[in-house]
Amino acid sequence: MFPNFLCIGAQRSGTSWLNKNLRQHPAVWMPPIKEIHYFDEREKYAAISPVKSFIYTYRLYKRRLRWVSKSVKRKVKSQSLNWQALNWYRRYLLGSRCDQWYSSLFDLGMGKTIGEITPEYGPLNPESVAHIYEIMPDAKIIFIMRNPIQRAWSHLLMELRNDRIPLESLSKEAFIEHFNSKKSIKKSSYSHIVETWKSYYPEEQIFIAFFEEIKDCPEDLLLRIFDFIGVEPSPKFISAEKSSKKQNASSRTGTIPDNLPILDDFLDHLARIYYDEIECLHQKFGGYASKWFEDINQVVRDIS
Repeated sequence: MFPNFLCIGAQRSGTSWLNKNLRQHPAVWMPPIKEIHYFDEREKYAAISPVKSFIYTYRLYKRRLRWVSKSVKRKVKSQSLNWQALNWYRRYLLGSRCDQWYSSLFDLGMGKTIGEITPEYGPLNPESVAHIYEIMPDAKIIFIMRNPIQRAWSHLLMELRNDRIPLESLSKEAFIEHFNSKKSIKKSSYSHIVETWKSYYPEEQIFIAFFEEIKDCPEDLLLRIFDFIGVEPSPKFISAEKSSKKQNASSRTGTIPDNLPILDDFLDHLARIYYDEIECLHQKFGGYASKWFEDINQVVRDIS
């Protein structure tokens, strides 16, 4: 069985918050580990040589083992670890990656609305999205946007925390190299992401939200998402604490706070990278995207 819905990102845009809140709904089942990373890893394997794939497999296994370890510790702490969960972790770690393996990871959700959240699915290439549509044509797609400039900055801070690299140790050139990287820009190219997914999934199966809604109207956002995925949209399934609190796993670790303002040396550079993208989002979606466009125009005026 495959998921009934996928949240495809964007990265650093509140998907951990959404994951925690969806788990509160009794009619929703989410896997023990938030991000399965099946389709993006599948795409990566298809693009690399056999030698590189061996190295990639080793790194992935270490990463998966780390995720399982953290998840098991949380279940032990909450006294929710059982044989079903242990069997799921075994299958996740040792199973041969294929569509059948991916499908088997959701067997425990039978009878409920099943979802998966992996932000790396957003910028998949059209061939990968076509494959997802082929095996999951009825899936609902959720995409949360964050100001592309803020997302790129938060992405950098996350990577520094994960690698335990002090912010002050990076040169200006290293910052610029990261912001100019294809990987970073691709994750913030929302207009392209949305168009790619819309070329396979009809509009009524795609839900677009904004990061700012998590702060401004979290309960309303959750109720609309509940309704979209087909479960009872009732406030009784929303924890007041969790609905209003931004959640992101990596923002709670390390020494670099996630709310660190963008350094002035890089704000103008990021504005140049994303001006056209933000203008496009403003024209297509309005609302919060229009506020992003106002903000970026103010940055441009200040530079001039």
